[in-house]
Amino acid sequence: MTGISITALRYYDREKILVPEIRNEDNGYRYYSVKQLEKAQTIRDLKAIDLSLEEIKDIIERKSQRHLEELLYGKIQGLEQEIDILERKLLSAQHAYRKMIRGKTYMDADSSPAVEQYYPVDVAPIKEMWVLYTRYPSNVNAKSLFSDRCLELQKIRSKYNLYPVGSYIGIFHDGYKSQFHSERGDLELCLPVIKPDGFWCKEMRRFGGMLAASTVSIGSYQNMEKVYRYLEKWIEENGYRIIGPPHEYYLMDISNTFSEEQYMTKIHFPVEKIK
Repeated sequence: MTGISITALRYYDREKILVPEIRNEDNGYRYYSVKQLEKAQTIRDLKAIDLSLEEIKDIIERKSQRHLEELLYGKIQGLEQEIDILERKLLSAQHAYRKMIRGKTYMDADSSPAVEQYYPVDVAPIKEMWVLYTRYPSNVNAKSLFSDRCLELQKIRSKYNLYPVGSYIGIFHDGYKSQFHSERGDLELCLPVIKPDGFWCKEMRRFGGMLAASTVSIGSYQNMEKVYRYLEKWIEENGYRIIGPPHEYYLMDISNTFSEEQYMTKIHFPVEKIK
């Protein structure tokens, strides 16, 4: 009637958790009364939510409704936290999978764009998201990677036990030309993360929500200047105006491949339509 196995019933008997009302001393048979059925079902239900036998025994011995409510409420909170962590891990895994698929889609094309050919320009809002960020003058030269800045963000992410849901984003507040003609510049680096309810830290802010024109650059960062100029020209010729610093989304970078030729960077310019 309860689904509790004979082995479990014997164990519950030995541990004084569920003692049969009648025991036949001649053959060892255990007999349980109807009134013990509710107790057996309670034990089964508590065991199903991973309460230990020690906790179950304590509940039965105390016979305190308040204690049971407090214990169950604590268990619910713990399970909700576990679900929240698993959901964040799932989103991170989905992001990593989409990132790899995007890279494969571009790289498995029949042929890469010729020198003077570019990927189509897209104009769409950048979705709003929570990001961890750092902003200060540092190396921005396209000949060298700013991996130290990425490592800094990863340490901050680990400190707060947050889960990433997007690629690194570089914002060049001095303009895109700084990375091709200067060694240092005003660089903001962002990492999209899942923000738990009620959490806040000084390295976190909202990002996105603006209209942007974007295209994709494949290959070494040193070769992106011509893609920037192409995107800038397209914006001007199609009735838009640049209203903010450029953003670079590192869809495929050194964390995915050791070949610079396989780097994939999405370039965004915040824009508005000229009336």
